[in-house]
Amino acid sequence: STDLHNAKTLVFVGQDVTALRLVSDRAQQSQWVPVRAGEEYRIAVAAEDARSDARQFELRWRTEDRDAGNDDFANAEEIEGASGTVGVNTGASVEPAEPVQTGVRTRWWVWTAPKSGRFTWRLTDIGNDGGNVALELSAFTADAADPALADVAFVAGTEVTDATSAELSFRAVEGNRYWLAIGWPNGDASAISSWQGTATLEWSESPANDTLAGALALSGTRGSVVFSNRYATVERGEQTGLLGHSSLWWTFDAEASGWQRFWVDDETFSLAVYELGGDGLGALDLLAGSHVGWRDEAAHSVEIRFRATQGKRYVLRLGTRGVSLGDESTLRWEATSAPAWLRYIGRLPAAELGLRAAWSATGGLAFDDRGTTLYLSAANGLHVLARDAQTALLEPVRRIDLALQGELIWDRRRERLYALGCGAWRQFAPQDGSRQHLADAGALIGSATSFCVETAFMDETGSFLYTVHNSDFGIQVTAITSSEESVALANVQQVARGARDARLSADGEHVYVVTHNNLVVLARNSDSGLLTEISRVDVPLDVATLVLGKDGRLLFTFNLDGDVALFELGEDSEPVHVQTLPAFGFPRFVRGEKCAFAASRSTRLAADAFCVNAAFSVDVRVEDDQTMLQPADFVANWQPDRFNNSVPTFRPEALAASPDGQHAYVYADGGILIFERIGNATTGDNSDDE
Repeated sequence: STDLHNAKTLVFVGQDVTALRLVSDRAQQSQWVPVRAGEEYRIAVAAEDARSDARQFELRWRTEDRDAGNDDFANAEEIEGASGTVGVNTGASVEPAEPVQTGVRTRWWVWTAPKSGRFTWRLTDIGNDGGNVALELSAFTADAADPALADVAFVAGTEVTDATSAELSFRAVEGNRYWLAIGWPNGDASAISSWQGTATLEWSESPANDTLAGALALSGTRGSVVFSNRYATVERGEQTGLLGHSSLWWTFDAEASGWQRFWVDDETFSLAVYELGGDGLGALDLLAGSHVGWRDEAAHSVEIRFRATQGKRYVLRLGTRGVSLGDESTLRWEATSAPAWLRYIGRLPAAELGLRAAWSATGGLAFDDRGTTLYLSAANGLHVLARDAQTALLEPVRRIDLALQGELIWDRRRERLYALGCGAWRQFAPQDGSRQHLADAGALIGSATSFCVETAFMDETGSFLYTVHNSDFGIQVTAITSSEESVALANVQQVARGARDARLSADGEHVYVVTHNNLVVLARNSDSGLLTEISRVDVPLDVATLVLGKDGRLLFTFNLDGDVALFELGEDSEPVHVQTLPAFGFPRFVRGEKCAFAASRSTRLAADAFCVNAAFSVDVRVEDDQTMLQPADFVANWQPDRFNNSVPTFRPEALAASPDGQHAYVYADGGILIFERIGNATTGDNSDDE
């Protein structure tokens, strides 16, 4: 001790200042330290803080007896039971020969295992007199009946998880004694300055499926199991982070191929499913996770869905999110229909098309009716690309050097491709019967406008072409006549000024048009092609685009911000507003960006929209004759998709959905992005079984 009340003393062992171990209590005027004869100790004396003046002091020392309590290993406090709690106070010192794993300022407890098995030990409610505390926990055993410190063997030490506690687990043998030490890490600043650290020591049996090796088996396409991960831990090398801590493991053998859903009605948990490629944690391949992709924050449950293959074994992991230490809940599973998700597959880069990745790139996309050939109009010509329906990948076949940069439309009746540029419309015909070997068949003869085409569609017979232009020009109705040698156009009508987008009804009897804030219904004369307005309703958002649902009775409208309004079309085709779904998934700072491309799904009441750097899906649920619009999925360059694929930045200029419903292709920045439309294939295990 010193004779100055504002002087602090500390006692260390060690030969180098960088490798000292604190053996005294925190910095204070006097210390009590257990010492061993012949050992060298280093005593530091310092001012209370950097503002204190240097003062002369006298350092004094003497031998003294005291009641150390469980500061000494020999006086370790007895604890018992298969589970329990005990208060912890670590204002203490380090004994001679104390193992380095205990840290500094340690106290001791001793526990006799009431049964054999794995047990978890955890420090909770860690605190002190205002400073930061990082207490650690270590466990030891000994063969001797009355062991000294020199006789103990290290069993386990703290593994700090994402929770706010320190924990360890080890396999105990019934009747064996185990000593637990709690202290600060050596070198931790709070061990020098904090008055004392307090905590609660908890222990209990570890769950049987706490480790991957102990995973429990689940079976059946539907079921539930009650669990508790209160005393679950993480293994060394186990991935945590967004996957959560305090993990439990199960295996699941798929009895049938199809989509499977697992969920827990508690948002504090996280779920992940893996394919098993071998033994151990390193052989796990993440297949789906509740932490991946957009999640409905209004939901109070977490879930995963994945496409299972009959006879295949999957590994399921459940963890606790954030600082929660776990709880009891119920894990449920069932066979389910495919979700309306988007999976990013990749892109055909601009370099393979001979283009520069420019933000100002414009163009058009269109499929032939078979979906085997995709056409792109771009600044350097018309590109013909072969599509593999299984992989969705594109292969450039040829390029026709005409700078078209207009909307494309495939005429199924005449097997021709029309390129509708700004005032210059051309046609292309297959050579030798191959749609991938097009030839320029010349300009389309007849009337055309100088305004650029934004949307184009034809009636079922191919008799009339309807085009929406990028101005207040409105919708142009054009009659198409043809011979074996040529195709000719004749301007029939101009209607619906201010049109932004339009779609033909499934029966061909109506055209639906959106303007700035109106939804207009036009009756169509199938003989003349003429359009007549029959109704107009207000739309509760600034509309950019629209799509019709697969049943022809629902209509989705989208604005630039990503808001969606749903309308039901009555018997007289009068639109009735059902619901408006505010934009979801978008940070507020990116709203107002272009969100002007959308496509309906062919196998379910759902639609996908493509915006700047993001894409999303909305789904329709019908319950008790009530129609409800709901978020389905959201992917963006700032978060991965549901399959952990990173999405690049992109600015869409054109969109084409494959006729088989499986994929969406987005022309952006001179390249083509490819998305799988999960739950929309008309064949195969991607399809919706509803």
